[in-house]
Amino acid sequence: MIKSRREEPRRKVSRWERERRRRRIVQAIIVIVIFCAATVVGYGVYDTHVRPWRQPIVRVNDTVFDMEDFVKVLRLYGATGENYQQDWQLADSVVESLKNNGLVKQAALRFGLFANATEIEEKTKSFLGFNSEEETEEEFQERFDDLLQRLDMSRADFERLLVEPAVLQTKVREYIGEENYPTGARFEHVNVKAILLGTEDEALDVRGRWDTEGFDQLVNASSSSHYYPKDDEDAWLPQGIEKSAVFNEYAFGEGSEDLGVVSQPLRDTEYSTKGGYWLVMVVDERETEAEEGEEAETELQLKGILLDSSSEANELKGRIEGGEDFGELAAEHSLHSASKDQGGDLGWLTSESIESRFGEDNLDTILALDHNVVSEPLFAETTKKSGYWLIEVLDTKQDTLSEGHRTRLVSQAYTDWLAEQKQSDENVVEDYLNDDKRRWALDHVAV
Repeated sequence: MIKSRREEPRRKVSRWERERRRRRIVQAIIVIVIFCAATVVGYGVYDTHVRPWRQPIVRVNDTVFDMEDFVKVLRLYGATGENYQQDWQLADSVVESLKNNGLVKQAALRFGLFANATEIEEKTKSFLGFNSEEETEEEFQERFDDLLQRLDMSRADFERLLVEPAVLQTKVREYIGEENYPTGARFEHVNVKAILLGTEDEALDVRGRWDTEGFDQLVNASSSSHYYPKDDEDAWLPQGIEKSAVFNEYAFGEGSEDLGVVSQPLRDTEYSTKGGYWLVMVVDERETEAEEGEEAETELQLKGILLDSSSEANELKGRIEGGEDFGELAAEHSLHSASKDQGGDLGWLTSESIESRFGEDNLDTILALDHNVVSEPLFAETTKKSGYWLIEVLDTKQDTLSEGHRTRLVSQAYTDWLAEQKQSDENVVEDYLNDDKRRWALDHVAV
């Protein structure tokens, strides 16, 4: 017979133990509540006061400039929060500056270039206009510290965001310069007389007077700001000083083979010049609503095609009269950027507006046009992106670059290199600045 096991009687929990357990549970709950509250508060503080400063603004490969960097550079560029419109536009310059700084610093590492402490100190003094004859080192440091306090910026950030990039930019520019224009190397130079004129007709007229009136007189009589030589240094030009591809192709090509021969007009679309020939068509007309006591005014709806030679204008006039579409020809040939994509539509113009755009000499002609009849070519002093070179190469030589020419060529080579770096598939260059981030930055730029 199996005996059943006798159950042990349960020990009775004392009142003191029950109270201790209760206190422990309460304490645990309090700890959990405090922890949760602290977490919520901490997240709120982070979300409001920390996270916005960590928003990315610019990325250059593995380098990210955040909102804090962006606001600090805005201050360095002079943003104060007092002129909102000006600071808004300044933000775009800061974004480009951060992109450039990132690319330059990474390139400097590849080229083995660094900014040492002495160079950074000298550049800092240069930025702040230090003059040892007017202030002591101690006074300068005091002034520098005062500036950092007003900018709410550490010295390390000032050097990282402004001074070091400037030092490296100079070194990278010279590195690029030595690759393209080695010091002491000899380059082809041309001795030229050249002038850029507004229309083919003007260029043909000036070419006809080239030998009889003298180059200086022709330059003075024209409104051109693009001509050579402008000074003694530009008497001999190395290739690239003039940025125009048309100029360089002729001066260092055919022109160098036919010395002393004035070129035919060479069309160039890299510069803006004044003067052109309009073909104008009146599409419709209407009367404006007159104010009390005033007379109603007639408005004309116009279409126009702007060209830089009368011969081309006459050719297109014939094509329009032969049945080709005015708008299509405007889109293809017009030099008036504001209207060409709208088929030459110039909108509704009063007689005053017509005179302002086309000149007093053309006003009556346009007002007298029948609807949908194209005008004769009308010359007007309109600015457009085209012109015509006349170039005479007098002589050629191989020579070293003057200091001024080398500086200009190196600067252009550096600018071209920087643009290529931004477009290169080997680099990731992105900006994340939108209107919300811009507003947040400008709201926090004031110190």
